[in-house]
Amino acid sequence: MKKKIIITAIILIVLIGIGTYNELSGKSNNTSTLSYHNYTSSHHTNTSSAPNRPSNVSSACNHIWNEADCYSPKKCKICGKTLGTKLGHDYQRKTCEEEGVCSRCGNIQPPIAHKWVDATCIEPKTCSTCGKTKGKALGHTTDNGVCERCGLEFFKPINKTGYGDSAVSDIKVGNGLYTIHFTHNGNRNFIVYLYDADGDKSLIVNEIGNYDGTVLLTGNSPYMLNIQADGEWSYTIDKLSITDDINFSGHGDYVTPIFSGDTSVYKFTHDGDSNFIVRIVTTSDYSLIINEIGAYQGTQIVEISGGNAFFEITADGNWTITKQ
Repeated sequence: MKKKIIITAIILIVLIGIGTYNELSGKSNNTSTLSYHNYTSSHHTNTSSAPNRPSNVSSACNHIWNEADCYSPKKCKICGKTLGTKLGHDYQRKTCEEEGVCSRCGNIQPPIAHKWVDATCIEPKTCSTCGKTKGKALGHTTDNGVCERCGLEFFKPINKTGYGDSAVSDIKVGNGLYTIHFTHNGNRNFIVYLYDADGDKSLIVNEIGNYDGTVLLTGNSPYMLNIQADGEWSYTIDKLSITDDINFSGHGDYVTPIFSGDTSVYKFTHDGDSNFIVRIVTTSDYSLIINEIGAYQGTQIVEISGGNAFFEITADGNWTITKQ
């Protein structure tokens, strides 16, 4: 019995020694425990050992912004990050000649120099900063046609009077259609030749004695006129107007306003003694409708293509044009 106790004690000592060795060498025979520890260590985190981080600082900062001002951009109170740019001063003043006061921070700026924009045809010299003006507008370079400074097309009727034979040059008009109304108070020939910018010459008036009529101004501007007369004469150049009318009447030479129409039957009358000539001018054609002498009454088909048209009449008496 005593012998068995001694043997058992020896075995225990050996086992204890082996366990001590394994523990010191990092080994263990308890593989099930190792597996369990390995499993739990790979699926659990010991947060007690993590370092403490201030509650107002993180890798993704929830920014609390100070608003931008005249000197600084928008800035986070926590991390110091900036956003955008500074606002700069917003100086308020009535004119550049006064001190400016910033509407945001109250900073004072001394008077500044005007930034002048040159005068134009319709505006005087103007400061682009405060709006102050200096001097007057330049006005357009001519009373007729196209302004040489700004290119604006505009027109004011051109009026001129004279006596006897006269030559008139440098008559300028803009784009579009124009008429010229002549009067003459005399006993002999009243003849007018028109010269355009290309040198083309056309006879536009050829009458004896008194005259009161309107003719079409053809060719390109500028124009010259050669007037033969034995009395007082006058002329007025005006832009051909537009009308809603389709029926017309008058006396002597005339050019109707531009009207809108289509191919239709028109009735024509004339009670004079001399030529009665009627032409229709459209956007695509120039056609002779009537060429008679003396009194006339009749109907004609007038072809109008393109919608807009006007009549050109040569007559010495009263005349009518009426759509049927």
